[in-house]
Amino acid sequence: MEKLQPHIKCRKGNISKNLLLPGDPGRVPIIAKHLSDAKKIRYNREFFSYNGKYKDVPISVMSTGIGCPSTLIAMEELANIGAENFIRIGTCGGLKNSVKPGDLIIVDSAIKPNGKILGYELSKDPVKADKKITKALVNAAKKLNIRFHKGLNRTHDSFYESTEDFLKIKKEN
Repeated sequence: MEKLQPHIKCRKGNISKNLLLPGDPGRVPIIAKHLSDAKKIRYNREFFSYNGKYKDVPISVMSTGIGCPSTLIAMEELANIGAENFIRIGTCGGLKNSVKPGDLIIVDSAIKPNGKILGYELSKDPVKADKKITKALVNAAKKLNIRFHKGLNRTHDSFYESTEDFLKIKKEN
């Protein structure tokens, strides 16, 4: 799709196929400082984007705002203009006592309550992350000696939601 995307205000050629997606727009310029040839692309609503390179690999950074609804808008519009690889970076909640603030969470699959998210009817089976990207993230964490946890995550539309459904679904899987 060549046309300008209505929310992210980008079109094909504006964004790399490789994306880092923080929620907070304030994190985008901080991340961009770690890229060579960093260049601001657009800022519309919560969607702030930069392009650059990391070790000669083209990469874009775009904020998504808080939660699934705005993240889904960003990802659908990015996919419309050629983005292929998405890595969500930032904060998330945790249920395990072994997960400490600052630990890296590498999600290899995610479940949704009742197999639905934002009106999309999805399988109740966990959605699997790309194995190649997951392996690269694990290898990087090991190489950098960063404490990490890899595994199943839960996603939902509302920001403040009970964890009871998650614990029930996790037992079933």
